[in-house]
Order: sequence, then structure tokens, then C-alpha cells
Amino acid sequence: MDFNIQPTVQKKEDKHIKIDVRLFAFKLVRDFLKDNNFNNTLEIFNEEAADDLEILDDSIRPLPNKNLYAVLEEYEEFITVDKLSKLSVEKSLDEDLKFKCDGKYPQNSLKTIEDVHYSNIISLHSKQLPENLFNGSEENKTKPYILSGAIDKSVRATELDTGKVVSIYEHHKGAVLSIDTHPKYNHIMLTSSMDGQICIINIETNECIQKFKNHRKFVTKALFSPDGQHIVSTSYDHTVNIYKCIEEKPGETQNYVVPKYELVNTKEYVGACESLCITISPEDNSIYTAIVGVREDNYLHYIDLIEGYPELNINMNLNGDNWVSFTPMYLVPSPDHKYILCCTDNQSGRTILFRNRSNAQPRIFYGAQIDEFTNPRCCFHSSGQYVFITSNDFSVCVFEVPTTKLVKKLVGHKAIVRDIAFIEPTEEYNNGLLISCSYDKTIRVWN
Repeated sequence: MDFNIQPTVQKKEDKHIKIDVRLFAFKLVRDFLKDNNFNNTLEIFNEEAADDLEILDDSIRPLPNKNLYAVLEEYEEFITVDKLSKLSVEKSLDEDLKFKCDGKYPQNSLKTIEDVHYSNIISLHSKQLPENLFNGSEENKTKPYILSGAIDKSVRATELDTGKVVSIYEHHKGAVLSIDTHPKYNHIMLTSSMDGQICIINIETNECIQKFKNHRKFVTKALFSPDGQHIVSTSYDHTVNIYKCIEEKPGETQNYVVPKYELVNTKEYVGACESLCITISPEDNSIYTAIVGVREDNYLHYIDLIEGYPELNINMNLNGDNWVSFTPMYLVPSPDHKYILCCTDNQSGRTILFRNRSNAQPRIFYGAQIDEFTNPRCCFHSSGQYVFITSNDFSVCVFEVPTTKLVKKLVGHKAIVRDIAFIEPTEEYNNGLLISCSYDKTIRVWN
């Protein structure tokens, strides 16, 4: 058989000839020892690798005419180019974070609402709701309401404009840790508590429509998916429960729909489930995804709310190590769902902006006072230009997203700020409003 292979420079149109990497390695080592006069080592090498060197010398396959230094230099150049290429791609993915902020954000205290609860207020939610849910009128006019939960085990609905408490909901046996409202049905509220239960409540009738007792420890958060088809809850019992809407039927006395849910999936983790948010998958905007942060765990767990509830685990450690120096204490998606803001318990005060479904950290915010014993909270301005982060000095810090600059501290509370929520701009309040609740038993509204 005629092997007509010429050890010449390969042209573009030539077929690539794969080299024998093992033989090439022996050649590189032998040449390196020769060139550097390591004669004793070379003698031992020739003896111990005699069989392979004989094959090398008899081989008719061409090997690159390069020494070890040249190969290492090429590798270093390749790695550098690869890193620069990846960096360029990474930067291009976050071009939408480069903009000039308009300066329109809540900066001053508008009002302080007192006497809503007579104990520490620890959870907040705000929504435009029909007035007739509270006063029984036939008018369908809406106005902003604040829903607050406290150590006193109750949820209270308060008119934002007047500070008047219009309804009290007492369906738990422990402090209320989270509040959410149904995305489609204004009369439906979801609460979670230190009693280990979650409740679905009719806001108008004050009836507990469903109560779930599947968790064994307190439930840090419970949320509706944006389409209302799922409820996701996280607990200190190391589990995440997923409930699915199985029925939507008219109420017995009121002319509206009452959804019914059942537990369809439970996921278990190594530590207490501390944080939860629900976002939209960047790969398919028809898929909603729950993101879970867990204590003593270096992963963010992405659970798609589709059949089978598949899970993607994203390592928060950029080096790929199996640990991180913080717990993801609170998670919230950006208004466009491209990013996830993560409050940590790191003493540096670090709050991380992750790219959705990635461990890339295009922005990190420093300036809020945080430690391992606090429960920091954060939220976005609806414009996506600013983020608000609670601080141990009883303030709320305002940061620009593109620059990560701390531009304002909202000062007024006399104790730890326990939760915050943003209310979108209206004709009356064109910069939007921020509401905050505190261990000082007050709710503050910032304009």
C-alpha cells in the first residue's frame, strides 16, 4: 500500500491529517530534554520510553515541527483569544444594562401609616383592587391598597390614600411571612405563615377557600405563577411544593370564579428553602419558571412549571466550586425578566444581579448594611433603572442599575425595615411609589 503523505504545510483545500497526539508528546519531551542538555534525564527517558520512541522513529506520519515552548505559547494564545471571545459575547448579552437613568424614583417620605398592626410588620403586598371588594358597592372603581402581614398572625388591607384599615384576615396561627394576589382574579389572596400553612383567601368574603398543611416547618414564601395556573411554596423543612389549578368554577354566592388547587409535586433540598421568585424562561416566554434559593447550597434551582417540572441548577460560584460565601436571601426578577436580583447575607452588603438562567453577574451592588442575622429585601423600579435594597441602618438604599451607584438613602423608619414593594407610576405619582414596613410597627410611603 502506497502512503503518499508529504510532511508539508497544509493548504486550506487539503484534507486535515490527524496527528498521533501520544507520539507527538514523546517527541516534544525528548526534544525539550535535548535542547536543554538534561542529559541524565534524557538517558533515563530514552531507556524507560524505548518502545514508544522506537515507534516514533519508525512512524511515517508527519508531526508538527514545533518545540514544547511553541506549543505552550500557542495554547496560551488560544486560551486568551477564547477568553476574550467569551468576554465579548458576555458583554454583548448585557448591552441593555447600559443606559442613562432619568432620575425619576421615590426620594421623599410621603406619609407614615400607623396603627395598622400593633406588632412588628414583616410582609407587604400592594395592588390596585376594586373598591367594592371592601365596601359592597356596585361600582367597579379601583384604587391602590396595601396588604400587610405581621407577627399578630393577621393580614390587613389598608387604603393607600387614607391609611384606613378596611379589612382584617385572621386565618393563620403564626406570623404571616408572605402575601400574593391572583394575577387574574382580584378577589383571591395567597398567604404563607410560620404555622407551616398556606391559605387561599377570598378578599371580599374573608373566607379561607383552601388551606394546605403539607409543609412541616414555616413557609417562607408562596406565590402564584403569572398565569395563575400554579402556586409554588418554599419552606424551612427543605422542600418546595408545587400546586396546580385543577378547577375554576363560579362561586356559590358571588358572581366570580373560585380556583381550586392540588399538590402535584414536591422537591427536596439540602437546606432550608429561603427565597423564591417566579420568572419567564428566556428561552421560551410561554414557560414560567420558579427560582429557589437554599441555605448551605451553592445553586439556584430553576424549576419550569410545565409537565414533569424539570429542574436546572445554576452554580452561583463563578469558579465552579461547590460552595458560596452567602445565602440567597431574597430573589426578584427584573421587569423584563432578563435578570434576577439576589439579596445575600454576606457582610460586605453584596446584592447580585444574575442573568436569568446563568451564573453571570453583570452587576453587583454594595452599600446596604447587611449581615448573616438579617433578612434583606429588594425590588425593582418598574422602569428597570433603579433597585431598592433594605439596610440594617433602618434605611432603604436606592441604586442605579447601569452604574451600581448608591444615589439615595430613604431614611425615616426607627427599626429594621422588613419588607418593601414598588407601586407603578400613576397620573398622580408619576415617579411611582415605594412602600416599606418595619419593626417600628409602621408602613411608610415614599414619593
